[in-house]
Amino acid sequence: SRFHLPIDRLTMREAENRFPLIRGESSWSAVLEKDAGYLCVEACVDAHLQSAKRMGAQLQFDEPVLDWKATSSGVIVATAKATYSADRLVITAGPWADQWLSRYGVQLRVLRKHLYWYRIGAEGFHETAGFPCFFFETPDGCFYGFPERDSLGLKVARHSGGRRVMVSEDGAHPRDAEDQRLVERFMRDHLPAVSLELTRTEGCYYTMS
Repeated sequence: SRFHLPIDRLTMREAENRFPLIRGESSWSAVLEKDAGYLCVEACVDAHLQSAKRMGAQLQFDEPVLDWKATSSGVIVATAKATYSADRLVITAGPWADQWLSRYGVQLRVLRKHLYWYRIGAEGFHETAGFPCFFFETPDGCFYGFPERDSLGLKVARHSGGRRVMVSEDGAHPRDAEDQRLVERFMRDHLPAVSLELTRTEGCYYTMS
């Protein structure tokens, strides 16, 4: 109510009637934000880059940072290709920020997370059919996902959990059988019409302060 968002409050049975492909405990409640959705991250990053470029930013790609230091007059950044000086430095290194900021006592905890796509077994999971983004809070943890928008199927992941890691340079994501088992048990219980045929896996990191 604080931001006057159009939110419907539903019983679980009302939610199942509106979205027949989901299942939940009868004691649960649900909320539906009709104006909510998702962002295509790669397109968002590109839009930010192009906007910055229009404002005069100089973009350098494929140039790993090797070190940086503050001086009395500003900052110096050394990369694999050159050395740069500037008045100020903003570090947006994602999960690698832990390594760059630890010398200043900034404590960050990086969790490895896993993303899965499963072939759908019913047409109603496609975004054109009105299937929503979803987030379930269950006794096994929190799970979320997005409707199908291409041939890969339904995207599902576990929001809770995650192994604490030191991020490698290549950002590799080895498979986690226990994480996948929990995701597939969630699907059997709450999205039973989705097949368990895996079409794609990826990884990401949560950087926790």
